[in-house]
Amino acid sequence: MSGGARAEAADGSSGEPAAGLPGGRSSASDLRRYRGLRPGDRIAVVAPSGPADPARLEAGCAVLRDLGLDVVVGKHALDRVNLGAPGPLRDDWHRLAGGDADRAADLEAAWCDPRVRAVVCARGGYGATRVLDHLDWDALAAAAREAERAGTGPKILHGSSDITALHVAFGARLGVTTSFGPMPAGRVADLAAASHLADAPPPADANRTDPAAPTRDASHPRDADRSRDAGQPREAGQSRDAGRTDHPAQAGDAGRAGSAGGAEGAERAPGADAADVETFEGLRAALFREDQSPLTGTHALCEGFAEGPLTGGTLTLLTALLGTPYAPPPAAGRVVLLEDVSEAPYRIDRMLVQLLQAGWFDGAAGVVLGSWERSGDPAELDAVFAARLGPLGVPVLAGAPVGHGPRQRTLELGAPVRLDAGALTLRAPGGAR
Repeated sequence: MSGGARAEAADGSSGEPAAGLPGGRSSASDLRRYRGLRPGDRIAVVAPSGPADPARLEAGCAVLRDLGLDVVVGKHALDRVNLGAPGPLRDDWHRLAGGDADRAADLEAAWCDPRVRAVVCARGGYGATRVLDHLDWDALAAAAREAERAGTGPKILHGSSDITALHVAFGARLGVTTSFGPMPAGRVADLAAASHLADAPPPADANRTDPAAPTRDASHPRDADRSRDAGQPREAGQSRDAGRTDHPAQAGDAGRAGSAGGAEGAERAPGADAADVETFEGLRAALFREDQSPLTGTHALCEGFAEGPLTGGTLTLLTALLGTPYAPPPAAGRVVLLEDVSEAPYRIDRMLVQLLQAGWFDGAAGVVLGSWERSGDPAELDAVFAARLGPLGVPVLAGAPVGHGPRQRTLELGAPVRLDAGALTLRAPGGAR
């Protein structure tokens, strides 16, 4: 198929089954779009991947509370275990936020709780792929259907980086769109000092554009091991004030799966800068479905126009899922989002080659490249992207403010988008959410 035909195949339909995915799957055009939040809604923060630093987690949760949301935290969000068999914790070894079954139980309990309107992942790191086999997908699907029958769903799954594994699986198996953006114990925690952001009114031209809801009136954590009681946000079932402590709360991911410390957020100035404002307003707009401006990239590697459902996420995770029961559905007819952190150009090249050889890019409508923090010479990266993606013959926009950089806009995976690489813009109906 020619590049032009690929770019025109923008209705999101694909007759091909997902590689390695047993049974049927939802095509991108059939995904049900999640419902926007309202003040007072309950959201559950869980940690399916790396452990959350208590102080930064509480800081990020405070930002969400300032939006008028009722924030509860999963039972195991502050747990720490090493990668191998259970045993004494070693701080110099990589850590997860509890055992695989425990992390899965927190996620499943939150998704299946009818009081919870959104499940927000605390941070990335590593571990989400290990959770997939421990989830009861029938129970998750039943909960999604019940939420829709009750008029409260589909609910939101939000996160990024390692959480790409969950985005792919929830989209394919549950048939819902999901929210790719900054997380409470990562970049969101850096927004806590900018207290005026929480009080800022929505943009003057913001309009609620929830396609599903009726209108209502209304990593790597810095690793000093801390007491679980110090700055721990409240767990599900505790009172609203139980999580308010003297320790504002938690650290972001320096890299997706580094050692102790680091993060999407190295130390930032106490005042809010333009990146803070853009990140905060993008997150708020995504959660509450307010219009906002389109994403603007820095340059086009291939000009052109394309539209279709948005797919993709963090490159390493998309590649890691190939050949598994959770493999990402083919990108035919879709606009592909790619970003990553701390990956050398040759590794990025290798992953792109693997996706190309697997046929995953066949028929893609366009490509949007987000941030590539700490991933080598930007000129070398552009050369890699041009060489690997250029032959697809589709628009390729680079430098979009999404991923692991200081500017982290939030996007709805599975929702329709319009890419104009020549104009350096990515738009979604009602704004980029």
